[in-house]
Amino acid sequence: MATLVAKPVTRPDTAKGDATPPRWSAVYAMALCSFVLVASEFLPVSLLSPIAKTLRLTEGQAGQAIAISGVFAVVTSLSFSVLLGRIDRRRVVLALIAMLIVSGIMVRLRRATSCS
Repeated sequence: MATLVAKPVTRPDTAKGDATPPRWSAVYAMALCSFVLVASEFLPVSLLSPIAKTLRLTEGQAGQAIAISGVFAVVTSLSFSVLLGRIDRRRVVLALIAMLIVSGIMVRLRRATSCS
């Protein structure tokens, strides 16, 4: 009969006495990045009507513009695994996070200069 007692996780490096603490900061960073990415993907969909009104488009045209970014995301994600498969994943993730930050700053600066 199985017991419900949790066993401590053993890693190969703990057998030698080189216990390294878990890297929770990496988990928190990935969770934060996932939240920002999902929020930036779903935010335009939730604001479809105001976006269409501001750009003087029909809601269908604004929806198509947003759908194109989804198609681009699919194509990009599929090609990244092929093109960047041999590069260290940590560097790829850091580069993508940097691009996400830069794009957010660019949007913020553009919005700050266009407001009157």
